[in-house]
Amino acid sequence: MTFDARQQQRIAILGSTGSIGTSALDVIQHRSDRLTAFGLSAHRSWKKLFEQAREHRPEHVVLTESAPKKEIDLEPLLPGREMYA
Repeated sequence: MTFDARQQQRIAILGSTGSIGTSALDVIQHRSDRLTAFGLSAHRSWKKLFEQAREHRPEHVVLTESAPKKEIDLEPLLPGREMYA
């Protein structure tokens, strides 16, 4: 596989709601010509994770704590996205 610097790079961020994760999303937003958020994950901060997902439109969203899935209907919040909980 050959690396093409002109091709947009897809990035997955584990712990996107933490300080390092939010900084990484800032970089992706700043370099949107070269980077895109492909996947986001969080453990408990599901509200912040969903806000990030609506803003950055990743293909995959992972929540490791399953409580919100029981509390709310996730599909209207993230239409067309793969949600794993």
